[in-house]
Amino acid sequence: MEPIYLFDPWLVEVSHLDTPEVAAKRYEALIALGDLHRKYGMRPVCFLPYDRIQEFYSEKANSQRRDWHQVFRIMTSIFLAEKQGQHVEILGTPCPDLPEDWLCALGECGCDEEAPSWRKPVVFLAEVRSSAWPNHAEKNRVLSYKAKDGEEKYERNLVCIENYRQHAFFESDLDPWRLGHDPDSTKVLPRPIEDDILPLTFTFTQIFNKLQEKIEWTCGQSEKAYFIPEEGWDPRRFNRHDWRETNIFPKNTVKESRSKHNGRSGYVDREKRIWLWHNEEQHWDVQLTGREYWSISNNGNVLKRHI
Repeated sequence: MEPIYLFDPWLVEVSHLDTPEVAAKRYEALIALGDLHRKYGMRPVCFLPYDRIQEFYSEKANSQRRDWHQVFRIMTSIFLAEKQGQHVEILGTPCPDLPEDWLCALGECGCDEEAPSWRKPVVFLAEVRSSAWPNHAEKNRVLSYKAKDGEEKYERNLVCIENYRQHAFFESDLDPWRLGHDPDSTKVLPRPIEDDILPLTFTFTQIFNKLQEKIEWTCGQSEKAYFIPEEGWDPRRFNRHDWRETNIFPKNTVKESRSKHNGRSGYVDREKRIWLWHNEEQHWDVQLTGREYWSISNNGNVLKRHI
């Protein structure tokens, strides 16, 4: 899965009536959107017709406003040559008046609940516009909709660009190593994002392909250790429920009478080591053989080797 998103059309609705404060908020949101491109490799869904871009350019060609130049750069990357996709109806209020091309784009890429498409697309909005969209106070905020004349309801993450980490599911839906749906939790399996081993910009297909290679759990670093799933593990095949209930990595129980962890269950990596979460000390205890286990932080630092 390649992570894709739609954003609030307000971000490209520059008007000469905008106050400096509104222009600044729009600009800040667009800059934050760029940060998400770099961190997660997210791609915008095209929804603007070409004639809208031509109209915008002719109106603003001589503008010196900094937000206009950023807006135009974004617009030229998301123009749509012609309308496509089925029209959808937004469920729930309040909700801004959304253009038909935007709704059609949502229908094109978001009317599928099969794995892994239940994530597509994330819908981004600026914090200043937050109260105009549904579910204003919820951490697991969603946009609900259905195909025109259809019955099935679809839901997609509705995320404020500037504080996306506060959304219950945004990061955990994109990163399988980030367990659960508490954005403040430290219960994260260490992922080797350094040196382009398994960076956050990898699509699920790229993760699957990379895991067919031989990857040592230390990734060549003496004081590091990471959770490397078994060969053949495929993040594209899991439905929403299993993913969000952290039932996507295999589990097993420690069956070693000499171990202090005997009888406990945890996640199994490709070398059959069992990763057990130590809730009190907020790190992983990784069972090796006999009594031996390592304590490892959520970013892969080896804290202690227990013999």
